[in-house]
Amino acid sequence: MDDLKVLSFIEKPYIPDHIAWVNWRDLDFVTWDLESTGVNPEEDKIIQFCGFLHRCIAGEMRVISKLSLYVNPKREIPKGASDANGITNDMVDHLPAFDEEYEDGLTVAEVIYAFLHQGDAWSFYNGENFDYLMMKAEMERVGIDLEKRPHIDLYPWFWKYSSSRYKNQEAAARRYGVGAMADVAYGKGSLHNAEVDVKVCSELLWEMGKEAFMPIDLDGLMDRQVQLQSNRLKYYIRKRRKKEAKKAKKKNKNKSK
Repeated sequence: MDDLKVLSFIEKPYIPDHIAWVNWRDLDFVTWDLESTGVNPEEDKIIQFCGFLHRCIAGEMRVISKLSLYVNPKREIPKGASDANGITNDMVDHLPAFDEEYEDGLTVAEVIYAFLHQGDAWSFYNGENFDYLMMKAEMERVGIDLEKRPHIDLYPWFWKYSSSRYKNQEAAARRYGVGAMADVAYGKGSLHNAEVDVKVCSELLWEMGKEAFMPIDLDGLMDRQVQLQSNRLKYYIRKRRKKEAKKAKKKNKNKSK
């Protein structure tokens, strides 16, 4: 894909006036994550979803409601995916698919859509590059338009402000001493399980938010986040171009021999 087109995907979502200049710590967030049969939004299917609706009460993150479910992909789950997230066809074959009834006459898609529209904003870790694209594609296949909501994606913030060699959610959680990581450390969960990921990300949001590099109001935070995402992509584009130029130079050198 053309580099300029990639950069054009980075855009600030619409923020309603009543929350735009509010301290983001005073807002209700839906932190969410998913697991899938693969990483291609156009071909792969969601097999697990989890979301927490939470807010800060007395200086602590409190979960108000939760939605956690598995989804039947109506196809074979690749071994590589099962090895990563622990989900097999035996676990989901008896469950409804994305477009089938889940409860009270609502499909799985409709239940997830309703949950994602609780609260004021989303939060996730690298969700803009994967989870949102996967969910949007699944929703489109059943005739639902999932617009991007105001959100905090913790990945570009950690990428910019951490000196850690690794930039994944586990590295971020360990850097900020997130309590939910204890479950993973003692074998009670996996960071490739949507519910564990959401628990970790929810706590991580508040711990990272205590540092001064994150703007206070949601509008300012989103402006800075778009800038961070753009800078990160430009970095990888430059890195790729240098690698391609080096490869081409080596190829031409071999031809001249």
